[in-house]
Amino acid sequence: PIRDAPDSFLTQVQNEIKFSRDFVEEKREYHRTNIVKYIDQTVDDEKIPMNTSYAMINLDLAIEMMDDQAPVFLPRGIYDDEIADNLNDVARFDIEEMGLDQARLVLGHDRRMYGVSIITKKGWNADNSTPEICVKDPLSWLPDPYFDYATPARFHYFEEYIPREMLSEEYGFSPDAEYLTSQKLDATVNNQTARNERSGYNQTPDDPGMVSVINGY
Repeated sequence: PIRDAPDSFLTQVQNEIKFSRDFVEEKREYHRTNIVKYIDQTVDDEKIPMNTSYAMINLDLAIEMMDDQAPVFLPRGIYDDEIADNLNDVARFDIEEMGLDQARLVLGHDRRMYGVSIITKKGWNADNSTPEICVKDPLSWLPDPYFDYATPARFHYFEEYIPREMLSEEYGFSPDAEYLTSQKLDATVNNQTARNERSGYNQTPDDPGMVSVINGY
C-alpha cells in the first residue's frame, strides 16, 4: 500500500509489477523446482545417497568462506603506521557489527543456486555508525526486464514478508494496510515453501506474525 499516492502513480506501479512478474515467472518456477532436485534424495538401502552437484556447491562455498576478505590498510610511510592500524581496527569492527560474514554466506549460496545474489542498504545504525544491510531472496525479485550492466534499472520490486507490526503509518503504510495484506501473496508463499523444502530454512509461510508485501526501490 502506498499512502496518498496519485492514481497515475499507482497505475504505473501496478503495470511495472505485472510486467516484471510475466518476465520472471518461468525462471522462478525453474529455480523452485531445481531446489528440490538439488536437495531431495532418493533413499536406497544399498547405496549411499549423495547429490554431487549440491555437495560441490557447498564445498566451493566453504572454500570461499575460508578466505579472509577484510580490507587491509598499509602505511604509506614510516609515520603512517598508527593511522593504518586504526583503519584496520575500524574495518574489522564494521565487518563484525554489520554481520558481513553471515551475509557473505547467504549471498554465496544464492549466487550458486540462482545465478544472482542481492544485497541492499536499508538504513544506518546510529549506535555503532555502520550501514544496515539486508540480503534479498532472488526468488522474490521483480526486476526491470530491460536493465543490464550498461542500462540502469527503472525499478526493482521484491515480494517478501515483513512483521505485521510494521504495517503502520510510521513506515509509510495507509491505515487500511492490515486489511489489504490479510491474504498472503501466492508468489511469496510458493517461493518460501520452495526454500523450506528440506533446505534448512525455518521461516514458514503460515506464520501469523508475518504479512506479504511488495517493496519497491
